Amino acid sequence: MSSSSSSPIRAANTSGLTKEEEDLIIADSESDSDSNSQQKTQNVIRNLPEDYLDDISDSDLDQLDDDLNDPVLTRIPKLIKPVAPINIFKDDNISHKEVEIKQFDLGRSFDKKLATNISKLDELIKLAEKSPLKSPVVNLDIDKAKNAYRAQLKYKGNINEHIVDMVVRETISGQFKDWHFIDSEYNFKLLDPILDSDDFFYLNEIQMTEKIKKQFPTLHELCLALGCNKVKLNNIHISKEDLLQYDNLVELTPTENVMKLICYYGSDPLFNKIFICLILDRKIYESLFCDSLICTTIYCKLILQNDPDNESLFLQDYLQVVDKGNYFLHYRLIRLLPNLKNALIERLFKENQDTKLAQFVKTFNKLFDEKMYRDLLYFVLFIYGSDEMPFGNSKTTEYFKDCVYDMTQDGTNDVELSLMKGVLNLFYQINEV
Repeated sequence: MSSSSSSPIRAANTSGLTKEEEDLIIADSESDSDSNSQQKTQNVIRNLPEDYLDDISDSDLDQLDDDLNDPVLTRIPKLIKPVAPINIFKDDNISHKEVEIKQFDLGRSFDKKLATNISKLDELIKLAEKSPLKSPVVNLDIDKAKNAYRAQLKYKGNINEHIVDMVVRETISGQFKDWHFIDSEYNFKLLDPILDSDDFFYLNEIQMTEKIKKQFPTLHELCLALGCNKVKLNNIHISKEDLLQYDNLVELTPTENVMKLICYYGSDPLFNKIFICLILDRKIYESLFCDSLICTTIYCKLILQNDPDNESLFLQDYLQVVDKGNYFLHYRLIRLLPNLKNALIERLFKENQDTKLAQFVKTFNKLFDEKMYRDLLYFVLFIYGSDEMPFGNSKTTEYFKDCVYDMTQDGTNDVELSLMKGVLNLFYQINEV
């Protein structure tokens, strides 16, 4: 082979090989019988610089195919010993090419029947899907309750089925059952022209009184236009059954408008009773425009009028509307009219052979023994903070606490008892100045 066609390895002589080293590699490749040459060649290859192949040019690589018989290149693979493949099945303990899986301790919480139970559950699901639907002729109690609730709804939109189911099934605390004096939509055709007028907005009493009284001569007629129940208006009394009603989601005029409108009828003979029924209505009571400040202002200006006798007349009308034992509504009233607390307690627990404190204990024991825990909770909330039952440490409060604590220890888990336990502990720790 001429010098012009020399191999790329030889052409890369500038990489650091001396002439003696190159001659040694060539001589070793031409003498296969020399056993010492293999060791020498191997030492030379190990001593090649790391950038030896980096110095090969592209033109040298083009000639690589013509120099496959180069002595150095053909000898390098022979110096590398092949590695035999590992046979994982060579072990004598492993037969039939199977791998033994080690059993691990999965702990006590691991259910060995999990796979079996899942299979059974899948079978039950498939069976339930193939089962025929319930016959429409059969009506369960819950279905009857749902149908009855839907029948009294007056909301024009679609009611989510989950909401209906939640309201009907909630029977523990009765939080969705309450007193609803307004259960129909307001008459917007009659009310909107009045509510949208500038005189109503700026409270021009002279013009508004004439306009409102012309449209609604009596407070009874105004209440009908506001959506109040006609039967309840004709017989103004709140019974226990009346407290078991659901909200029928009617469209109401804003509470602010309701309160402003009824104020034009302060001299109406039914004003006290209708005012009581309205502010005790759950929708009105929970609105932002019905608080103690607004209700107290109306009470002082239109009912009390600086005459102490009017307070007695108002309480007399109140106890005609609300039963004496309805502590739920008593508590709601004194939340809106807190100045009436002591006067109302004086009416309910008149002094006789027993002191008022003794009457409190008797009432507590009666409700406790009859397991009327909801009434008992509101009774406790109603009497505390009055002149006869102040907050703080007292033997009566300790007695109440012990009764409730003993009942909860016996395993009774009523929601009202748990609330009462926390309330009594709080009242016990309050120290009035």
